[in-house]
Amino acid sequence: MTYYHQQTKFTCGPASIRNCLLAFGYIYSEKKIRDYTNTSRDSGTNERKIFRALKKLGFSYKEFFNKSEQAFRQRIIYNLKKGNKIIILTDHEDHWISVVDYSNKKLEVIDPERTRIRIELTPKELGKWCLNFNKHSKTTYYYGIIIHKPKEA
Repeated sequence: MTYYHQQTKFTCGPASIRNCLLAFGYIYSEKKIRDYTNTSRDSGTNERKIFRALKKLGFSYKEFFNKSEQAFRQRIIYNLKKGNKIIILTDHEDHWISVVDYSNKKLEVIDPERTRIRIELTPKELGKWCLNFNKHSKTTYYYGIIIHKPKEA
C-alpha cells in the first residue's frame, strides 16, 4: 500500500490520521482532514484537534498514556492484532506517526515526514523512538490515540 507524506512541515497530525484511515481502506485528502483539525503553522495539531477530526469523520478512538515501555509495546501489539490503527506522539511531544500493522514480530510504522515513509521496526525500536519527556512535570511517558476498526455493516 502507498502511504502519504505530509504536505507541509506542520501537518504530521493530519497526515498520520490520513494514513491510518487509508490502512482501513478509507481515502481522505490531507486538506479535508486539516480543515477538520484546524491545524495551524504556529501550533500544529494537538490531540484535541485529532479527536475532533476523527469524530467528524465518524471514527471512534481512545487515547492512552503509558509510563513503562513494556506496557506501551503490549498495548500497541494487542490493538494492531484487533485490527485497530494507532497514532503515536514522538520526538519529545513534537511529531505524530502512524502504526498500521504487526506481522512477523515487526511493526509497520508510517512517518509522514520522511522520504521513505514506511518503516519496519521491532516493538522495542518503536519504544525507544516514542518515549516523550514532559518539561513541566519532568516525567517520561508514551502517548497515543487508538483508532478503532470500523464495525462492518
